[in-house]
Amino acid sequence: MFKGFLDVSSFWVDRIHPEDRQRILAQLPRIFEEEYHTYNLRFLCKNGAYIWVRDEVKPVFDKEEKPLDIYFV
Repeated sequence: MFKGFLDVSSFWVDRIHPEDRQRILAQLPRIFEEEYHTYNLRFLCKNGAYIWVRDEVKPVFDKEEKPLDIYFV
């Protein structure tokens, strides 16, 4: 079964640099209000280092326009 971002979002959130986390989480509700959103944040790599990434996301809705998931562009 497919697991979307909203099902496994803790994987992503747990890897955001602590200094960026509050800013990014505060912006998340707007994802479903806008057609396209970008984030610049530091993300934890397997080797333990943080790198700067630019996430570009689009919301995914069902036929009734209810939020389903987030698509990374």
